[in-house]
Amino acid sequence: MSSITDKMLRLRVEWLNELTNSPLEPYTRNEAGQLKASIGNFHLSHANGGVCLHRMHNEAGGVSTPIISFHTTKLDLFDRINAFTDGIMFAYEHMMK
Repeated sequence: MSSITDKMLRLRVEWLNELTNSPLEPYTRNEAGQLKASIGNFHLSHANGGVCLHRMHNEAGGVSTPIISFHTTKLDLFDRINAFTDGIMFAYEHMMK
């Protein structure tokens, strides 16, 4: 398998936001030009050479880590995001029956 790139991860996270009807951007600007956190947005965090999926939890910019609570490799996170989205799609399909 080829290396997982930041672009590949960003596309997976974009799909996750669309699938869950979550905001596409982690922050927006209000009329006064101040940044405001977009509650519910999924986005990537990079630290110490690893990546983690964060979800905006409150207006102050606090986040939760819905699938893994530490920064990991791009490949590991890519696989976990795919499993997470597959689970969401499975649930949607079975709720519609």
